Amino acid sequence: MLVVSDRDTQRLSPDHEAALTLLGATIQHHRQQQGLSQRTLAVHTGLSHTYISQIEQGKRNPTILSLRSIADALHISLCLLIAPLDPFPGAAVPPAVNSG
Repeated sequence: MLVVSDRDTQRLSPDHEAALTLLGATIQHHRQQQGLSQRTLAVHTGLSHTYISQIEQGKRNPTILSLRSIADALHISLCLLIAPLDPFPGAAVPPAVNSG
């Protein structure tokens, strides 16, 4: 289980607070669309249900790895999960990084 302090949302700008609220609403929408409870999503992600709840309420600033786990558990692209947060939705996507 992931333990997070209250410091991850302290002193955020209003724009960042709005982004976390939108992210939480997006996660909640996809979760509910699939008929999953927060507890079920938590089991599939390895995150606590309390943490999932706080993310959905915009009270936590999840790590990219937590978001990846949530997207995987919801069977959606990480890009789809964070797309509503993109300040430049029409911008070009950078090329994939080659690992070889």
